[in-house]
Amino acid sequence: MAVVAVYDEFQVLRKTLGQMLESAGHRAVVCESVKEMARGLTQGEFDLVLVEAKDGYPLLKQHRDVPVIMMAGYLTDFIENTLYELGAAKVIGMPFDFGKMRETIGSLV
Repeated sequence: MAVVAVYDEFQVLRKTLGQMLESAGHRAVVCESVKEMARGLTQGEFDLVLVEAKDGYPLLKQHRDVPVIMMAGYLTDFIENTLYELGAAKVIGMPFDFGKMRETIGSLV
């Protein structure tokens, strides 16, 4: 079981992702902000981070020891390449398939 932090600007998506993670056997920590997520990363609380790219990309520079999956509602090749260059473990465009998301998470933890 991995401890996975989740943040998206939309509360309903945060909660849905948290439920998906719990049903897959992980412990989900649904964060209300990127700042909250960053505090948890600093304290070593998470095995994986799942975060919206628009607000979460600064985490890539600050926390390279934990894999980060970036979610992007508007994903171009340039944005995707930039996120990988910054250190994203995986970049996923939205809307996404929950089955594929589970597979991706499973491959990183």
